[in-house]
This record gives sequence, structure tokens and C-alpha cells, in this order.
Amino acid sequence: MNKASVRIVAVVLMLGLSSWVNTGGVIKTDKELPKKTEEAQVEELSYKITPAKNLGPEIGVMRRDPSDIIRVKNLYYVWYATSYDGHTWTERGEALARGPKDSWEEQSVFTPNILVANEKYWLFYTAVPKPFINSGPKITKTAIGIAVSDSPDGPWAKLKTNPILKASDDPKMFDSMRVDDACLIVRDGKYWMYFKGRQWDNTPSNTRMGLAIADTPEGPYVKYNANPITRGGHEVIVWPYGNGIVALIGHNGPKGVRETLQYAEDGISFKRMSDLKHIAWAAGTYRPEAFTGSNKGKMIEWGIQIGGKTIPIACHFQNQTTPSAAIGIHSRQTWFHRDPEPPDTEMEVPPSRCHRSIPRIPERVVKYDYAIC
Repeated sequence: MNKASVRIVAVVLMLGLSSWVNTGGVIKTDKELPKKTEEAQVEELSYKITPAKNLGPEIGVMRRDPSDIIRVKNLYYVWYATSYDGHTWTERGEALARGPKDSWEEQSVFTPNILVANEKYWLFYTAVPKPFINSGPKITKTAIGIAVSDSPDGPWAKLKTNPILKASDDPKMFDSMRVDDACLIVRDGKYWMYFKGRQWDNTPSNTRMGLAIADTPEGPYVKYNANPITRGGHEVIVWPYGNGIVALIGHNGPKGVRETLQYAEDGISFKRMSDLKHIAWAAGTYRPEAFTGSNKGKMIEWGIQIGGKTIPIACHFQNQTTPSAAIGIHSRQTWFHRDPEPPDTEMEVPPSRCHRSIPRIPERVVKYDYAIC
């Protein structure tokens, strides 16, 4: 494997080589929510964290942020690995190759996410050209592209219109250096792409979340004119909840924004819903209502995260909440362990098409000269 080649695979939530359970964490509901939500004073939270089998550390492989998870027939997909139960995974090789010499994606393709629409699969990804520079006055900007397939197993065809989202040319804009972490939701018959942006020559702690909307899956995606829509966040983790959208904001952002769940009934005007005591690390979640437009979305129940900065192991997390149809009206919210829905029957998975395997290379040969945040 060349030093910067990337296979797009995703990983599930929290650091740990072994199972870790935390119970009894308290979430306090924001008192500024409308009166109808004030009865939700305290919510109980517990996580169950277990390793995602077969997605552990591996010489010669850099696993970056996971995609969200979809279910196709009897298989769960996270790019690019499959599982029958969400716990034990089988990697399927390379999903998408880097671009040719002098292209906008020559250096690396990474942080994938998936959209299912119009009986096709749309793989969104971030990429950078060569030479990649991550500091100083000539920092390399990122951009977002799309590849499409009739099957979740490929082959994938990159759109000729790529990249479909670029960093702003105005250095004062929140996304003038980084656009990354595309996360898709179908809403009001349109395709809402939430993404993270970072201003030119600013730090990861000043990352914000933006929105771009398209009439068709392939775009064009038009940035919302009042971006950014949150004042914090690093990884983009959003999902439909009732008539609105919930965003999980991690450790970046001002007090009152970081380490919270934020809710926006219009998908744009986010306000704090709850404080969080434990935060997912670069998580991909299972969001069964993300592409249905049903207005019946619920709290996420499980997903995958990167284990942490020092131990690049993928972990499976489980949680569940039992809210009422409208946000915040319930008087008590309990998170408990629940496995993903088991498949109806097991069936043999055919070898993936057009996906190259990654050779095992001694660690001394593998040198990564980039780290994109």
C-alpha cells in the first residue's frame, strides 16, 4: 500500500480494547426549551461499549472516521465492511481509489458517508490533492465528492461534476479551509448535506457545522446562506427525530454548545436539547429513517466509533431512548442496551466487485505524512 492510499472503511463509539459500560450518567434538559418540554427534567443515560470485531489495529492500515450505517437486506454496511449483527465485521477491501495524478483527489480519499436514494447508493467522500500541506500559509484545502453505484458493493463511478462542494474562497468564511464529514438526510423532498467547515488558518477547536441542499442526490448542492448553523462540533453526527433534526456536538465549541444534543425543528435553528456526559469519538450511527422523509425518526440506538487517538480500534456502542412522538414531552428517558435487529436469515456474501485488498506492509514502511482534522 502506498503511504497515503486509503481504503474507505468506517468504524463504532468509545475507546477500549474490552467492553466498557457506564451507567447512571445524568443529562439535564435545557430549561430554555418551550414550556411543553419542561417536565423532562432528568434523563438517564448508559452506554455499553464493546470492540467491533475484526476492525482492530492493523499494520499498514489507517482507519479514519466511520460512515453512518445502513442495512441492505440481511447485512449492515459501514464503508467498507459488512456485518450480520453489528458486532462482528468483515472488511471488503477498497471501495474507492484515489484520483489520478494532478487531480483534486490524488493524495487521499477519506471520511466516507452514504446516501440511499432513487434506487442507487451515493458514496460521499472528502479528498485532497498533492502536495498535501497541513500547516503554514499554503495549507491544502479539502473538497467533497460523490461516487454512485447500483449496489452497496460497487463498482463505484465518480461523478464528472466532482468535487460537488468546495471550501470557500473568502478567508473570512467559516469553511474557507476545510469542508468535510458529509452527513445526508432526506427532508421535504430535498437532499440535505450537513458538513463541517473550518476557517482559513484556524484551529480544529473552531470547527462549525454548515448545510448545503440539493434537489437531486447528485446536486448541485447549494450552501445555506446563513451558514454556519452551529457554533461548535467536529465530527458531523445528525439524524431525524420526529419532525426535526438532532445534532450531537462533541468537545469543540463554546460552553453550552459543546458536549450537547442540539435540536432544530426546521433542521437549521439548533438549540440545546440536553447536556452530554459521554461523547462519541468520530462516530457513525445507524439511522433507519435518515432517507425516508417520514418524520418518524427516533433517538439513535447503536453505531460505531473510532476507539481514540492512541488506540485506533473500532468499537460498537449500544444505547436506546424511548421518547414520545414530539421532542421533550416525555417525563423520563432511559437509555438501555439493545442489539441491532438480527437478520431474518444468514446468507453467503459474494466477493465484492472492483475492490482491491490492502496488502500487509511492515510498520516501518508505512509513513503517513498527513493528518486532517
